[in-house]
Amino acid sequence: MRRFLVIFITSMFLISTVAIITTLVLNIVYPTTIFLSFSPESLNRNLCETYRCFPMRLLENCCVTLAIWASDGFRIWRCIILYNGISTLRRVIFLAFCFLLMFLSFAVGLVYMFLFTRTTLSLALFSSITLIINVTITTFIVARLLYHWRYIHDVLGPGHGSRYMKIVAMSIESASLIVVFNLVFIALVLIKFESNASFILLQMMVQVYVISPFLIVFRVAYNKASGSPTTGFRTQNAEEIVKIEI
Repeated sequence: MRRFLVIFITSMFLISTVAIITTLVLNIVYPTTIFLSFSPESLNRNLCETYRCFPMRLLENCCVTLAIWASDGFRIWRCIILYNGISTLRRVIFLAFCFLLMFLSFAVGLVYMFLFTRTTLSLALFSSITLIINVTITTFIVARLLYHWRYIHDVLGPGHGSRYMKIVAMSIESASLIVVFNLVFIALVLIKFESNASFILLQMMVQVYVISPFLIVFRVAYNKASGSPTTGFRTQNAEEIVKIEI
């Protein structure tokens, strides 16, 4: 678990850093290719037909796609772990559903990644799928945690099970960042919003998908929940908490 988290955090940090550097290069060297609006004409002009900066644009697209895949995959992995105790048939159906969601994200992500395969609304479709994934998987996670909380509450009494409610709060907090961002983004695409401010929103995309899973790791590692006081722990204790609760 520790090795996986180190690799995951390092990879997400590198993706975030590369995305920032790529954006700066594109803005300085190719200022006319920036994303100016969410209209189909602007999408086609600035994203679909910009080939003179193809390597940098492709790298930027890869960062967005990899960040979304990693964030969604991390959330689905946590959900699968929570449902280890269900019956074999239900688990097979549940795993098939999770893999279907990941396949949809993977397929649309490949379309978005490469300029020559992108359609006008491919990014909006990608955002819609990841929105569905986050809402659905978070609902499954919360439902499972509430089930365990109810069981502990009934067996041991009202004073127990608070840890489950803390994890519920963390899960909702992490997912809400992506959900709100994608709702705003999809709405702007659908209404063909015309503003230079849209460029800022797009450049936030990678960072949003990197921060979301980091919230879970950070909160669990330091035993924090929404509204809880700041409490520090030794590294060894934090790692044990991560192993148990993530």
